[in-house]
Amino acid sequence: MTLLESEYNDLIDDIYNRIEDQVDELTQDLDVDSSGSVLTITFPNSSQVILSRQVATHEIWVAAKSGGFHLHLTEGQWVCRTTAPSYRRPMGLPHNRGKLANAIKPDIHRATR
Repeated sequence: MTLLESEYNDLIDDIYNRIEDQVDELTQDLDVDSSGSVLTITFPNSSQVILSRQVATHEIWVAAKSGGFHLHLTEGQWVCRTTAPSYRRPMGLPHNRGKLANAIKPDIHRATR
């Protein structure tokens, strides 16, 4: 599936907005900052999960203490090019749902203690 740049940007904007909404619903004191192409989730212990929009490659890069993930939209799923599993719900990341959340779960648990 080939997206136009405007379609990709609309999709990422929607994902970022859903992540922000879901983090706001959490009882934990997390900070979400969206600045340009980067969405940063900061935990009480200052640990961060950073999502970065990569327009040229139509990817979302996710950085956490446990590593980095380059997600590319393939057949309606976000697939990590380096680890190969797919992530159907990147917007569920702060709720510890899905494979991506499980991959960075140690970071999330350390950060929220």
